[in-house]
Amino acid sequence: PALSPQLVYDGIPRGDLEQRELRLSVLSEEGFWENILLGEVGIRLRDLDLAQEKMGWFALGSRGHGTL
Repeated sequence: PALSPQLVYDGIPRGDLEQRELRLSVLSEEGFWENILLGEVGIRLRDLDLAQEKMGWFALGSRGHGTL
């Protein structure tokens, strides 16, 4: 299923935001005590136009591999 969360960064200076990275991890729902990492992605906020809404797909990789 698609996931479309909305993130709002009110009150954080733009220069500070551009130095940050959003880390997104996707986990399975295998069991109550243990979730399996299906993939993750790092999104550098400086690579986005923060004045515009961003909607799109990001490729998930395994831990420790490349980021967007």
